[in-house]
Amino acid sequence: MRFWLAALLLLPAPAVLAGQDTAQAFYQDTVKVFKEARSLLATVKDRKTATAARPKLLALGKRLDQLKARGDRLEQDPRQKKRLEELAAKYQKELHATLNELAREAGRVLAVPGAKAVLGDVPLLGPTFDLEQARRDRARADLRVLTQALEAYAILNDGNYPKKLEELTRDKGGQKALVSPRALLDPWGQPYGYEPQTLDPQTGRPLVYSGGPRPRDPNSRIRVK
Repeated sequence: MRFWLAALLLLPAPAVLAGQDTAQAFYQDTVKVFKEARSLLATVKDRKTATAARPKLLALGKRLDQLKARGDRLEQDPRQKKRLEELAAKYQKELHATLNELAREAGRVLAVPGAKAVLGDVPLLGPTFDLEQARRDRARADLRVLTQALEAYAILNDGNYPKKLEELTRDKGGQKALVSPRALLDPWGQPYGYEPQTLDPQTGRPLVYSGGPRPRDPNSRIRVK
């Protein structure tokens, strides 16, 4: 996955400010396209509404292709590439929330009888934008945040890790919560797994993981070192 897509994880007609494309304009366009896609997918209830949505979704797919070209161009400019990184960090929560909403709608739509036959080749739902891969990427990013929160908790509690991840979401004394309750849900809407007694032999950290797309299948697990 290209840097701009992996970093932003979200994503319009080209925007030009003062005759020059910018990372800020690119960011705004990418968010706009995926919010439009999410709203359009929400209208799909059956094969008929899927057929009605198809032309607009295909048009959004073309705009996504334009975004790819724009992202490639911006990456060639070190200043714009740095700005993309800054924007991705600044708006991380918004990016994750938008991606999660889009992925949820796409998953619902593809389960609607007859919808997959109509929309299966639409770029936003197909290989051009791999929702499952995006979910896995987001899960790994979330797990890194949770791991950092666990480390911070241990530092503040004499080296002891919490018994439950929920402890990371609570204010304790003068210390504010380390993460929000929403941070404990993975991209598939399931709670992140936590085994405080299962320690990594190299780092000594407790095991935290996502069950992935198939929570009952151990091979579906996602974790980070």
